[in-house]
Amino acid sequence: MFSQEEVEQALQLLVSRDDAGAIADELYGDPNPGLGIFFPGDLLSALSLVSDDVARRVQMALRETPEHAARRVAQFRKHLGIS
Repeated sequence: MFSQEEVEQALQLLVSRDDAGAIADELYGDPNPGLGIFFPGDLLSALSLVSDDVARRVQMALRETPEHAARRVAQFRKHLGIS
């Protein structure tokens, strides 16, 4: 549902660029890709900031209303100290 590049961009809001790359490599290097990946709430919120398209996919994955998604992202931005 989300590309490795999108996940890496989102992780850069939470950890260093090098760590984000290493984590994304580890997530997408799984020899059993059919098992899926669990994304915690902070990563999903960070993914929402990558692009409008990615934000829509997060919203669909969570089955959120646009209002709920906007509140979640606003809270996450406040948590990160960005506007």
